[in-house]
Amino acid sequence: MKPPKSHILATTIISALALTQAQGQGALDPPGAPAPTMKTLAQIEPRTPIGDLPVTLSAPGSYYLTGNLTGESGLNGITIEADDVTIDLGGFVLTGVGGSLNGILVSGAHVNLVIRNGTIRAWGGDGVNATSASAGGCFNVRALSNGKAGMRTGERSTIMDCVATGNLEGGIRGGYHSLISGCMASANEQAGISGDDGATIRDCLAMNNVSGAIGIVCGDVSVIAGCTSRDNGGNGFLAGAGSLIDRSTATANNGNGVQASLSCSVKGCSAKNNSGAGVSVDFGSTVRDCVSRQNGVSGIELTDRCLILDNNCSENEGEGIRVTGASNRIEGNHMTSNAIGLKVQVAGNVIVRNTALGNSPGFDVTGAQMIGPIETTLTATSSPWANFTDVLDE
Repeated sequence: MKPPKSHILATTIISALALTQAQGQGALDPPGAPAPTMKTLAQIEPRTPIGDLPVTLSAPGSYYLTGNLTGESGLNGITIEADDVTIDLGGFVLTGVGGSLNGILVSGAHVNLVIRNGTIRAWGGDGVNATSASAGGCFNVRALSNGKAGMRTGERSTIMDCVATGNLEGGIRGGYHSLISGCMASANEQAGISGDDGATIRDCLAMNNVSGAIGIVCGDVSVIAGCTSRDNGGNGFLAGAGSLIDRSTATANNGNGVQASLSCSVKGCSAKNNSGAGVSVDFGSTVRDCVSRQNGVSGIELTDRCLILDNNCSENEGEGIRVTGASNRIEGNHMTSNAIGLKVQVAGNVIVRNTALGNSPGFDVTGAQMIGPIETTLTATSSPWANFTDVLDE
């Protein structure tokens, strides 16, 4: 007779318990001391604090201010003597005193230096002098009331979202092939924003820079794009040879709105209420799709071998367009209510498809030109090259 299933199950459980009790219980000695689980201070804040001035940074690394700091007479605030240094001002202020030197100075040729997030004020020299550094940058730095420039950087640098106000030798200066973006410069006693050859300056504002100061300046083969320059003591923009000024605005400057050297391109710009010409370009330049209005001299003025195409020049105190050289093409421009619409002072230009309305006269052209007929009425027989004017020319 077989035992019942419940008896078999009970026998199995009892056997398993007995086997378990018979086996060893493991080592009775306790394990060693527990390993540390907390992070070190260096792991929590892997940077070096700066709590006093002056200080010299002679090793690569990341540094940060612990509070507002004040300099000393005859000394720089922070001197950098290494590559690969980042300084986070942490929203604090580096303040100079009478006779102090630079707020931050890069001593010697170094690379990959970054300064960010704070204010540098009232130093006897530059707020930031990093002209000997390359491939570095300033980000979200405010340079105020320094005895020389607000900030100066070396070649291939980036200056972004910075402010320079009230500095005695210019606001923001970038070295060769630098990028200056989203910056504002005001009330400086030299150029508000400037970049050396090959610079790109974009989306910046320069205003109220004084003592004949130019708003924004670039060297040769540079780009100024999407910028505004207004109420400056000198020209609004000054561009070196082979440069592009694109979609920018020059207003109420005490000089020319845009002054461009030879072989430049000025396109999509607006120049209004400047004391000099709205746009002035040199040999071999192009001015296209610009608006130049209510300027103290000419709307657009040019020398030789330029292309002046599809511009709108109105209410300027002198000429809408003034040509002082030869081998230019003046085409498709609209000139209204200027003292003179188009004035050409040298022979040998191409002048076609322009309109001049409300000027007195519309066309003042000297010498032999390749010029479309000047007509007062558009008819079916009008030449496709005709220039049009109104009765004020009679």
